[in-house]
Amino acid sequence: MPRHIPSLLRDRSDEKRREAHHRRPKAQEKKVAKAVGGSRRPGSGAFDGLKGDVLRSDKSFPLLVECKRSMGKQSIRLEASHLTKISAEAMGSGSYPALSVQFDEEVMRAIAVADQRPVASADWIAVPLHVFQAMLEALGEESRL
Repeated sequence: MPRHIPSLLRDRSDEKRREAHHRRPKAQEKKVAKAVGGSRRPGSGAFDGLKGDVLRSDKSFPLLVECKRSMGKQSIRLEASHLTKISAEAMGSGSYPALSVQFDEEVMRAIAVADQRPVASADWIAVPLHVFQAMLEALGEESRL
């Protein structure tokens, strides 16, 4: 029978890794919410009627944002189902859909150094073309399509 190990002597590396995987998405969601003038959704959109990760409810340009991140890798798997999901959820909430993509800053620096190029931003927001056109129109620009 295993003996009880005092908490101060336990190996917590797995526990810390799990915690980090929960903190980092929240940090990305907070950053995106601040950038777009919105707020984080409770449970990252896991509740009925509260879909998406970030909602900007401003009537002038409402956005529903889904957040994805790379977790230290050079790529993010993006599936068409992710885009149809956030599009349907945005339509249901009367918002425009958007996708926030965040790469690890250390990975971005390493790639830039290896390629002898400037470091690209680690944070990106992608929107469908019709949303980009609506953004240009909201800024008083004329769409070229």
